[in-house]
Amino acid sequence: RGELGLRMAVGSTRHEVHRLVTGEGLLILTLVAIPALLLCFNLAYLDFLSTDVMPVTVFRLALVSLLTWAILAATIMLAVWYPARKAARLEPAEALHYE
Repeated sequence: RGELGLRMAVGSTRHEVHRLVTGEGLLILTLVAIPALLLCFNLAYLDFLSTDVMPVTVFRLALVSLLTWAILAATIMLAVWYPARKAARLEPAEALHYE
């Protein structure tokens, strides 16, 4: 709260604060997705995934990874929306008072 209040005190708009919080969540998701993709491709290369129903292809792994990232991104955006909205509506003087 203090950091967002300080940002608002120096001139950030409510939209910029909301965008900052959402962007941080999506950045963390993207940073975590990179090692997860490496792990998934290694598991597929080592034949740990089941091929009974469908063969494991690079296209299938890429598509599933992209869909998973999109669903997680939507979840993060929904989870961050209310706290970011509440923080953006906070008066800068009130947030700095707690600091």
